[in-house]
Amino acid sequence: MCTPRLTTLLLAQSAPSLACANPNCFSIVRAADEFTKLTGSLAAFTFAALTFLVGRTAERSKLEDTIVMFVAAFVSLVVTSFLYERLAAEELVRGRAEALYFFGSLAFVVAVVQLFLGLTRLLMRLDYKAAAKFMRGVSVAFIPIITFGFMSITAVDAYGFQSSESDAWLHSGIGLEAFAMFAALAVVIAWRTTRWIHATEPLPVHDRRVVACAWSSVGFLAVITTAAATISELDVTAALPQPVYMACLAAVWVTVVVYCCLTSAGGLAAPVETP
Repeated sequence: MCTPRLTTLLLAQSAPSLACANPNCFSIVRAADEFTKLTGSLAAFTFAALTFLVGRTAERSKLEDTIVMFVAAFVSLVVTSFLYERLAAEELVRGRAEALYFFGSLAFVVAVVQLFLGLTRLLMRLDYKAAAKFMRGVSVAFIPIITFGFMSITAVDAYGFQSSESDAWLHSGIGLEAFAMFAALAVVIAWRTTRWIHATEPLPVHDRRVVACAWSSVGFLAVITTAAATISELDVTAALPQPVYMACLAAVWVTVVVYCCLTSAGGLAAPVETP
């Protein structure tokens, strides 16, 4: 016959442990596998869109900048898949894994804004009205908030791994920077939303801004890839310093704002020639 003390001890031993093996009870290594599948699917979709665009020879002149943006998005998605696959090979969730997850998320955000800008410009170039306006609204009002919010959470969680998540949000430079930039982004979105609703200026036939933005994004992607390759060669406990997270978050904010402005630029009137 079991005594109450022995019964309590047996129940404690048989009860499942509620302790989490990873910080914040979230496994970035397991998430990396799912992100790899997602980015691979998006890359396949982007390649199919490229095949469709290249086949429209009659409209090649006005679709050229859109094709450039889809090529940039395809490259970004391929690189993102590689970075997440590299993260999935990590055995321990330590500073190196957190840094790789952060760099993979950076590349993913760049790919998402490129893809939505390409989709928006495609619908506008093919003279869709309601569909183009809807896509512009989504790209201007929602995608910037989603992408920058995702990156802010990722950056603060990665830095908070070194101390605690609450300290990273409330008592660090990166947390304060995220709050300030989010407020500034809300102002930019409100401004560009008015441009989207009351758009009257037609797009130029060859929008050099889109091509320049694609080149800049590819350069940013090269920096991300180089940084990820460097951190992957360091010790498993290696962690990024706070200034690196803050600089990357500022670069993301600028990237999101630029793409927001490009997405909301131009009306639905016929394109005009530029000298």
